[in-house]
Amino acid sequence: KIHNAPQFYVQGVSRFDLLQGKVGNCWFVAALAALTMQEELFVHFWYFGDWVDVVVDDRLPVSERAELIFAKSSAPNEFWCALLEKAYAKLNGSYGDLQMGHISDALVDITGGIKTNIFLKDPPSDLWVRMKRAIDLGSFMGCGTASVNSKELTLPNGMVLTHAYTVTGVEEVPYKNRIEQLIRIRNPWGNDVEWNERWSDRSVQWNRIDPRIKANLLIMREDGEFWMALQDFKRNFVSLVICNLTPDFLKGANQQKWSLSIHHGIWLKGQSAGGPINNKEMFSLNPQYCVTLTESDMDKETNSCTFISCLLQKPSARCRNENSNSGIACFLFKVPPTFQVQNGKLPPTLLDERYLVKRLQFNPTREVSEVYELRPSTYVLVPCTYKPNEEKEFLLRAYFQRGSLQNHPSFNFNLQHPTPALNRNDNSVWKQIFDKYAQVSVVNRLSVNDLE
Repeated sequence: KIHNAPQFYVQGVSRFDLLQGKVGNCWFVAALAALTMQEELFVHFWYFGDWVDVVVDDRLPVSERAELIFAKSSAPNEFWCALLEKAYAKLNGSYGDLQMGHISDALVDITGGIKTNIFLKDPPSDLWVRMKRAIDLGSFMGCGTASVNSKELTLPNGMVLTHAYTVTGVEEVPYKNRIEQLIRIRNPWGNDVEWNERWSDRSVQWNRIDPRIKANLLIMREDGEFWMALQDFKRNFVSLVICNLTPDFLKGANQQKWSLSIHHGIWLKGQSAGGPINNKEMFSLNPQYCVTLTESDMDKETNSCTFISCLLQKPSARCRNENSNSGIACFLFKVPPTFQVQNGKLPPTLLDERYLVKRLQFNPTREVSEVYELRPSTYVLVPCTYKPNEEKEFLLRAYFQRGSLQNHPSFNFNLQHPTPALNRNDNSVWKQIFDKYAQVSVVNRLSVNDLE
């Protein structure tokens, strides 16, 4: 028994409720902190294209002193944080499977949204505009520091390497005859490990601005949350992820009418796993999807359409840490007017750089997404892996305002592999089935040493 008067919520949910425990899942806890602004999302998980309910009991791992080992709330009798983390651990295999990850994956799993990754080594010129728009439209943001040997290391300036943080706000503040662009960030540890230089809680900069603005923005509390100037943000973080429930964020507009097309596919050796674009002999084996954009977007004065593709590779094993991400990409080709794509797949002669809309890099991440501004026309989308003959299932999502996306029937593959008849007297067959579904590796996945 942990508490005599347990409650799921205590006075609602807040980003200050969350305190990371003794497993390295800052990426998930930071994502939860971002989601506290939309409590209605704490109902189920988006699991590779489907909304799923995860049922858990209220038995939670505790220490010998009856203290929660993993995520907990700042209120000792509040348990939504711990129960939600347990559900996510069950979905991914175990608590140990939450060790190390990407905040972008957690945000997508909770919201089913569209993620945009921004690498801060070479940030876009409109970075501030994008961040401000994300806050205005209720999008969710997280950021990560540089990774050093996969271990968290606290620097003298208070920043933690190999760590995920939540972006909780942005503000423009008059300072010394100029406007200072400030970003509010939270460490999921929820303690005194905070940024301690310019615009930190006790910095001199706060004494040189309007006292009313200071009183409105600054909270002197060792809660893991702090302010940082935009230039310092770009120097101390390596990546920013913005997760949006709809593509409206990317358009800078509200409540546009979007169409979503979802397709489940598979790369099969010798059939549909053709590998990268430079593999001329096999690339055309990859699945192809016909994209027809009929007319320009409703809110566009120019004759163009916004098209968004999101390619997600599915796990092959139940436990998250037993899966490895392949390098994936989704290439878009413009179809010449003389070729009618509805009659079949594009031939190899048309799948080359002459018709390629955009050059892409292969990324060994769970999901890759691209945003295109296109003229109304017919295109072909080709999802592929970096290595040919690599077998995996995938999920393809496409967003557009006026158009369609379809997979030609001639290249649909049966996802059900044939099952051989069982010899009931052959114990080795039953052992293989047991080993496949028992997931023995789940047991003791998180060692005692990992908890110390």
